[in-house]
Amino acid sequence: MTFQQYFYSDFPNSMKKIFDMVDIGPKVIEEPNTHRNLEVNVISSSWNDEPAYTIYFYEYQTGDSEINQDNMLRHKRVAFNNIMFTGSTNKLPFHQNGYRGFRVWNFTQNEAILDEGHDFIYDSTNDGKTFDSYMNCLHRKSIVKEDDYFFNICQKKHMIFRYESRSYPRNRTLTLQTKEGRIYIALEITMMKSPDSGEIFIKVWEENVTDELVADMMMTQIIKNEHDYIAYIDLSANKCRFIFGKGQDQNRKNFDVNLKAYFKSSRGFQQFARYFGQEFSSQDDIVNYISKRCGEDGSFFHVCELPNGQLKKMFVQTIDRSNLIYYLQCSDVTDILRIERNREKEL
Repeated sequence: MTFQQYFYSDFPNSMKKIFDMVDIGPKVIEEPNTHRNLEVNVISSSWNDEPAYTIYFYEYQTGDSEINQDNMLRHKRVAFNNIMFTGSTNKLPFHQNGYRGFRVWNFTQNEAILDEGHDFIYDSTNDGKTFDSYMNCLHRKSIVKEDDYFFNICQKKHMIFRYESRSYPRNRTLTLQTKEGRIYIALEITMMKSPDSGEIFIKVWEENVTDELVADMMMTQIIKNEHDYIAYIDLSANKCRFIFGKGQDQNRKNFDVNLKAYFKSSRGFQQFARYFGQEFSSQDDIVNYISKRCGEDGSFFHVCELPNGQLKKMFVQTIDRSNLIYYLQCSDVTDILRIERNREKEL
């Protein structure tokens, strides 16, 4: 059984049911293959800014009920403490790229429990360090109108309800205007109940990601001015990331493509073949074609003419040959080549 089948399929012996227990604390379940009892704690989290799960498995001890209760409580405390009260921080100023910190509140008591973040965020308030005052301070520094909804729901009265309904916001990247200039802060939010008191705690992880986002924006702007699109292609993982630029619908979003699904249809092969002037019948054909054309130089280009008369230059460069990772760039060269052809005719 594959990882995908074990955790996500509807097979009778899959573990899919554990995702009905997200953020509600450890639960004892029967492992479907071995039929032994396991204590499972599923926590919502993020991975590379994408929603994810952290899953803790503990062997559940059978025997005396009091011992079992003590073991379960101990496991709950360990998981709770590790998740809520630990994290990699540094002493950088809040406005400096790479800053990392976190803060923890007892939501039920409405008080700050642990503050491993920079005090800069509180410099314009005398409201104390409650969660609401923290969010209000961020809101005052925010300059993106679309973030207003996030701040509106990130108030204590709303967050407790959203925690109970498992719908509280997990992460957000904010644009803040400070005396040191504009910065971008990535937030990651985790909520849990104390295994001892049952009180709700909330943790907010902060990271300054300004340089990364600014570089992305600069790259996107260059692409918009110079190219139709660029793509990062990972053939070994069947993934492709597109960033669209000049001449494209401005409402068209950058997106990821599952190449395996894309090439299941003949349309996928036809579209790829049209741009490279080749016939492909399988994904292996494409892999072999790109690998062969890149050759020792590690790159190649091909100019194709579309049915509408546009001329497109496709440039492919090897990033990692052994892992089949490539860079693809599509540029419109219609005007350039037509000018060159007209000059040749004049000569």
